[in-house]
Amino acid sequence: MNRPTDMRSVEEAITKLENATFFNILADSNERNNAFRVHIIGQLVTILSNIEEVKTYLRKYISASPYDWMTSITIIKQKLNSLAEKKYSEGGYQKAFSKIDEMNADEVKSYLKDMIKNNMTVGIEIINS
Repeated sequence: MNRPTDMRSVEEAITKLENATFFNILADSNERNNAFRVHIIGQLVTILSNIEEVKTYLRKYISASPYDWMTSITIIKQKLNSLAEKKYSEGGYQKAFSKIDEMNADEVKSYLKDMIKNNMTVGIEIINS
């Protein structure tokens, strides 16, 4: 075992830790919530906007510690999708209705055509109606 190399590695690691800026970020609840919003909730944040409510929900249904949630991301995403679907059906769809109400008829037609082109389920529902 080469002692000087080991000591150098330890010293380099200590220097990196002493100069690390991420400790300030970890100490800031706003920064942590923003990271949670971006990396865990993702696109669903438009429906799941209450971060504390989402965390409480996940703690209730996920046995893993919050520190281990990234290793359980598939299960986390399934639970978040379930919660988002529930919130959407309870009235979250009203946000989409509001957006549509703000569009003119040509914009709505164009948007709907794009949806049909890129989402077979929507297209089939329209064909079958």
